Amino acid sequence: MELVSMIQKANKELVEVARRSEPSVLRERSFEGLAANNWMSEVKNELSTRCPV
Repeated sequence: MELVSMIQKANKELVEVARRSEPSVLRERSFEGLAANNWMSEVKNELSTRCPV
């Protein structure tokens, strides 16, 4: 895959993650949500499934 094409695809996937219509652990704003021990692994799992590039 060409570098420019890969960057465009990654950008499109990240825009999809930013949409508010889909729930995301990145928008969990409570202290409990952000302080949870598994928060970073949840972020990693979400990004690996929603942004595979």
